[in-house]
Amino acid sequence: MSENVIKVMPWGEGQGDFVLIDADSFDENIHTRYDDGSDQGAPKEGTAAFLRAKLDELGVSYKAGASKADLQALIDQNQPAGE
Repeated sequence: MSENVIKVMPWGEGQGDFVLIDADSFDENIHTRYDDGSDQGAPKEGTAAFLRAKLDELGVSYKAGASKADLQALIDQNQPAGE
């Protein structure tokens, strides 16, 4: 996931109030903006979205419904030494 993410309305149950997606992946035929686009910051550290973004940067695949603990374990297993 790039540094530019946007909030869109959820499309499935259990996704919360909004879903963060890569700004480059936004498709107005599929997604509905959650906000006016003024908040395009990266996910906050420690959130599941942040952990998924980190795994995307590392090129590590993960299950869509993975818990934060599972995501963190994948990061710990795949992060280069010294980071």
